[in-house]
Amino acid sequence: MSNWVVYAVIAMLCFGIANFILKYATSRELSPLHTSALMMMTAGIIAIVLLARLGFSIVIANPRAFLLIAIAAALNLVGAALTCIALSKGKAGPVIAIASANFVIVAILSYLLLKEGLSTTQILAIALFMIALILLILK
Repeated sequence: MSNWVVYAVIAMLCFGIANFILKYATSRELSPLHTSALMMMTAGIIAIVLLARLGFSIVIANPRAFLLIAIAAALNLVGAALTCIALSKGKAGPVIAIASANFVIVAILSYLLLKEGLSTTQILAIALFMIALILLILK
């Protein structure tokens, strides 16, 4: 098994546990917007402390790269807030399945803009995932 698979599986587990905690928090403890705001602020503080401990300096040498990262961060913030709102109103399984379908957008954009290839098997897997997602959403 390749190293990237191990990292991806650990990331899946981290996101899965985090999303369950968000579901719990939004259904029993906090409003969705408070939950997402606290999550992002905490993540920012942890990132700053971790970067400082590792000796990274936060210097913006490349304004274009900073702009791309800022756009990605803003979209992640909006996505996290909307996920928290959806979790507070819907069942965790379908909500997280829909939110997790973002990989389809990444695959398509990477194919179109970065010229990354997709094998027939990968295209079939994405299509099957989308069919499964539709079946999961249907009542």
